[in-house]
Amino acid sequence: MTLPYNRKTARPDFDAYFGEFFELIAPALGLAAIDWPMIEAAHRRVLGCPLAAPQVTALETDPTRAELLTQRIARRSNRLRDEHMLGRLVDALAAHARVFATVGVSHAVMLEPALRAAIDPRHHG
Repeated sequence: MTLPYNRKTARPDFDAYFGEFFELIAPALGLAAIDWPMIEAAHRRVLGCPLAAPQVTALETDPTRAELLTQRIARRSNRLRDEHMLGRLVDALAAHARVFATVGVSHAVMLEPALRAAIDPRHHG
């Protein structure tokens, strides 16, 4: 069996990748800890079928399924990512006259209002 390859992190170690991710995201969700058995139990309870962790699909992060633990994780993870990206962009703009950032189109759309507010001198007292 070969380890899954995560193209976003270039890390083939599935368990270590999600272990670190779960440690990061659990406090933000108000949970002491997150592990695959917890997610699998919630998945079975809500959807009535087992979850194979290496085969997580869009169903588990479907925004219309707010009752899924995987969806709560996805929402919080996305929020933390966006907050981090916004902070880095604001810091870069404070340090440099011009900044070029490459991000996915959905990130640009979601961050634009907050970025405009952060750099608009009318919003600074």
